[in-house]
Amino acid sequence: MFSFQYVGIGAFMTLGRFLIFFVIGLVLAFTIPQLSWLLWPLAASALVVLVQLIRA
Repeated sequence: MFSFQYVGIGAFMTLGRFLIFFVIGLVLAFTIPQLSWLLWPLAASALVVLVQLIRA
């Protein structure tokens, strides 16, 4: 009934969208103390994007 085709993260996540989500995440992590754990996933995702940009 439903079909799912994996096209990778590049199909919907552009650099601009990533930066918007990244900045929103940083603002939330710094303004709300309970969300300080969010800094680690943000740092990891920034590292992944940076490696992809260097390899491209």
